[in-house]
Amino acid sequence: MFDFYGKLKFLEKPVEALEAKPVEKGKILFYGHSLFTRWGSPKWGFRRMDEDIRMKDGSLAVVNHGFGTSTSEELLYYYPRLVKPWNPRAMVIYCHGNDFSAGYSANEVMTLQARLLEWARRDFPGIRFYLETGKPSPKRKEFSTGTQRTTLEYERLLRDYCANHADTTLVDHTQLPD
Repeated sequence: MFDFYGKLKFLEKPVEALEAKPVEKGKILFYGHSLFTRWGSPKWGFRRMDEDIRMKDGSLAVVNHGFGTSTSEELLYYYPRLVKPWNPRAMVIYCHGNDFSAGYSANEVMTLQARLLEWARRDFPGIRFYLETGKPSPKRKEFSTGTQRTTLEYERLLRDYCANHADTTLVDHTQLPD
C-alpha cells in the first residue's frame, strides 16, 4: 500500500527549497515531477529552461516547481505552498508516471489533476494550462501490459479533457521519436 504521509516527509526538503526561492508572480509555472527538475541540471546535460523561455524584454518567463517522485495527489497537497503564492499566468503540468507506479488508476490521476486545474482557475482567472502526455522512452516499451494500458487510458482522458476545456492545451509527446 502506498504511504502518502510517509512520502510527504521525504518530499518536505525539496518543497522547502522551492519555497525559499523568491516569489515571482505572473510567470509560467512548471509544476510536476522530476522531468522538470532534470531540465536545467548539469547532471542530466540539459540547458536551463530559463535560457530558452524568456519574456519579450529578455527577463525570465518561467518558474520551475518540479519536484522528484511527485504524484498528482502531492501536487494537490502542495498547491497552497508551491502554486498559489506565485500567481502564475500559465501552468505546464507533467505528472502521472509516478502515480501509476504508486497504484493510482488513470481515472484517479485525471480526477486529481482536474481538481488541481479547478483550484487554479478559481484562484487565477484567465490562466492557461499545458498538460503533457508521457514522454517517449525506450523504458516505456518495457512497462507491463497493465501499466501500458493505464498509460494509454490516461492519455485518452487527457486528450478528452483538453478538447473540452478552451483554456487547456495538450502537449503530446507520444508522437515524438524515442
